[in-house]
Amino acid sequence: MTDLTLKDALIAIESEAGIELPLGFNRLPLAERFSEVLALLKSNICPRKTEISKRADSEEVSLAVCLTDVLITHYTGIPAPVSTVSRHIAKIGLEKFCNTPESLLEAGVE
Repeated sequence: MTDLTLKDALIAIESEAGIELPLGFNRLPLAERFSEVLALLKSNICPRKTEISKRADSEEVSLAVCLTDVLITHYTGIPAPVSTVSRHIAKIGLEKFCNTPESLLEAGVE
């Protein structure tokens, strides 16, 4: 990943998560800024990990996932259960993120 791509990703994460870092943080090196953002995300998400996992396993979500799979397959012709796969990836990702939030950066390291 280039620095520009990394910076764009960081800005998107901050924006989507509603993270407002103190003034001057935008001048920090990207690695330090990512560390701060990851720490904030971890402190907000991980204490709710059990609640989030239970919600993902709820009947309402299961029905929504099933309907989404049917619609995606029907309209795109993709035979894979895209939403079901995404749901399982998200659950695995939540566990991994809460254990080592820095793992999000590994995908960008070449």
